[in-house]
Amino acid sequence: MKILSTFNIKLATALLALALCTTDAAAMEHKDPAASNPSSAASSSSSSAITTLGETKTIVPLTGSRGKKLEKLLYDELDPMPPELIAIIVEYENYELQGTCAQTFKEHTDMVNCLIQLANGHIASCSYDSTIKIWDPKTGKCVKTLTGHSKSVMRLIQLADGRLASRSYDSTIKIWDLASGNCIQTLDHTGWVTCLIQLADGQLASASLDHTIKVWDLKSGICIRTLNGHTDWMMCLIQLADGRLASGSDAGKIKIWDLTIAGEKEACVTTLTGHTNWVQCLIQLADSRLASGSGDHTIKVWDLKSGVCIRTLNGHTDWVMCLIQLADSRLASGSRDGKIKIWDLTIADEKEACVTILAGHTKSVTCLIQLADGRLASGSEDHTIKIWDPKTGKCVKTLDHTDRVYCLTQLADGRLASGSWDGTIIIWK
Repeated sequence: MKILSTFNIKLATALLALALCTTDAAAMEHKDPAASNPSSAASSSSSSAITTLGETKTIVPLTGSRGKKLEKLLYDELDPMPPELIAIIVEYENYELQGTCAQTFKEHTDMVNCLIQLANGHIASCSYDSTIKIWDPKTGKCVKTLTGHSKSVMRLIQLADGRLASRSYDSTIKIWDLASGNCIQTLDHTGWVTCLIQLADGQLASASLDHTIKVWDLKSGICIRTLNGHTDWMMCLIQLADGRLASGSDAGKIKIWDLTIAGEKEACVTTLTGHTNWVQCLIQLADSRLASGSGDHTIKVWDLKSGVCIRTLNGHTDWVMCLIQLADSRLASGSRDGKIKIWDLTIADEKEACVTILAGHTKSVTCLIQLADGRLASGSEDHTIKIWDPKTGKCVKTLDHTDRVYCLTQLADGRLASGSWDGTIIIWK
């Protein structure tokens, strides 16, 4: 995937959209068998070959319902769309995770907190050991170690122009030049940085143990807004579709911030109250709704226009650790009780809204993602990753890790990467 680095930033945007755009894999297979069979697809349509990183790949047209969605999405971003990208899409669409360990990276000396794939195909990881490492997934070698943080590094975001942003418990955000490995900016809070997101306009927003949210201009490295209002530290921060921010705190409150309004406190336009313990995760749903997961064992659905809680989903018996929206618009939640629940929000009866329970983990579910084929992957403190069919509720694969699993990401080639408590990263094929 080295070829990606020769394209402009629109390609990275398109690849990100590709990673987030999922569909009903089963429906795709029924409607278009060629989409799940590279050889039949190639034989039934025109094809050509290209070489990337010394590998010859067959290029076939995008197929199936998923392919049509991606084709439109990517042609909107890239016109004409590079044939190299078409080859990557075909490989990604037809990849089926086998569940075997392909590579193991063992240079971190403490827990791996976050994994992301960079535009050039390399993998970036950050750890409790205060370092960031860049890996070549083809060779399995660490090609760079970024040092400068003095405490645990918790989150990574890839920026434009070959830069990387990291947040840390040393109260700083650092901006790194990936080519040189040097830190080129340090942005300061006065407490642990607990959340970091990139806004639609390219700026960064961060939340901290110092009870503030800061908005940063990346060109100058200057804090251009400080938002005050929370009386406790924030656990989650997202940008809503209308550009506003939503933040959830240890005190159980969710605040909605309008960045077009001047003033540190005036920018808070709504406070959503109802949770009785910290807000662990937030996700925006359709129709101006927001879902929140909490330490009070509940999920709440909020109407962002009125600020009213319109649903409370009960069923978990411990903290709700993660929320994702599935391709079919259902909601999936992972909990410290070891269960994953699938919720259909079109069902009015609160007791009937949980349509599927994925049971099999024996300890906390720490992370949850949907794979390109529609299945779910969950990581747990029981040292396993489980692959689930969300329609049947069955666990179709269990991958045994070396320790507690705290992060998962699917790579552009369809493989799965996981990071664990003992500093190990595993690539699964």
